[in-house]
Amino acid sequence: MKKILLLAIIALFTSTAMQAQIGESKSKKIVNKAVKAPAKFTNELGLYIQDGWGIGYQLRREFNQYVGWNIIGVSYMSGFVSPAEVGQFNFKLLGARGYTPAWKSIRGYVDLNLGYTLYYYERYDVEAVHNFGLDFGLGVQVHKNVAVGYNLNVLAGGFDEAAKSHWFKVSFLF
Repeated sequence: MKKILLLAIIALFTSTAMQAQIGESKSKKIVNKAVKAPAKFTNELGLYIQDGWGIGYQLRREFNQYVGWNIIGVSYMSGFVSPAEVGQFNFKLLGARGYTPAWKSIRGYVDLNLGYTLYYYERYDVEAVHNFGLDFGLGVQVHKNVAVGYNLNVLAGGFDEAAKSHWFKVSFLF
């Protein structure tokens, strides 16, 4: 888990540093032309499916066609049995998304988000476990408003060892 966390932090800082260098060269061109490009924000509504279900929301700022900053996100995941028996709330506080070059409106993406997860379950009473949460996603944006992919959700800190869950994700972008 420590290796995954370290790799995630290094990737995030590397992409931020690269974006800062790209942003400097672009800002010089923009100042020279006296044109300022508007910031593009993307809202994403995600539906998660496996032996349970989930729903989530993500706000992203797109720097360019290849790099985006996941500003904030929330999601809820539960089993099909009963949301009162088991579930988790994910609060994604820091993240990034990278895109492949597009062919028509189809392009690949990779997503990494860090944050906090509250996992609860019912034994005799409802018990809650507080965790460090990591979301890793990989998929294809098949239309400018629809993406499908895989989502790995990792919880660490509240359990003896890291808990992982694998999800199929359908996203609607607007």
